[in-house]
Amino acid sequence: MSLLGLDVGTTGCKASAFSADGHVIASAYEEYDNKRPQPGWAELDARAVWQQVKGVLAAVAPETRSDPVTALAVSSLGEAMVPVTAAREILGPSLLNFDVRGEEYLDDLARALPDDHLYHPPVAERTARQEGVGHVVLESVLRIEHARNAPLGVIAVGLP
Repeated sequence: MSLLGLDVGTTGCKASAFSADGHVIASAYEEYDNKRPQPGWAELDARAVWQQVKGVLAAVAPETRSDPVTALAVSSLGEAMVPVTAAREILGPSLLNFDVRGEEYLDDLARALPDDHLYHPPVAERTARQEGVGHVVLESVLRIEHARNAPLGVIAVGLP
């Protein structure tokens, strides 16, 4: 009975298989690049990330044949989202939490949502993006806004 861990991060992904007593059976890591198509923008190519995830899992899986995986733990980039169609086709990139898109919605969202529904980081840690509302809310609104012109059947916000 082995255990499999998958970590999908900002710059790469890692899969590791462990025996029940905690010994590493196999591990694989793949890196991918953050894209910055415009100043202030930061995103991941969701298709490339998915290929890398499949790659690390494929590298580790054969090593667990004699000790089959019975549990999986996944860690990902916090509030990461990937827009998909109803058929689960990827529509666009995953925006990273330091991407500035969506800041134009901050004031309206802060007025519309009760204060106890908002995340307020300590002042010293705040960025313009985090002032008042969390990244996931901004990204959700941004995705819904841009999905209005998307093909029928689009799921505007899909959590990985």
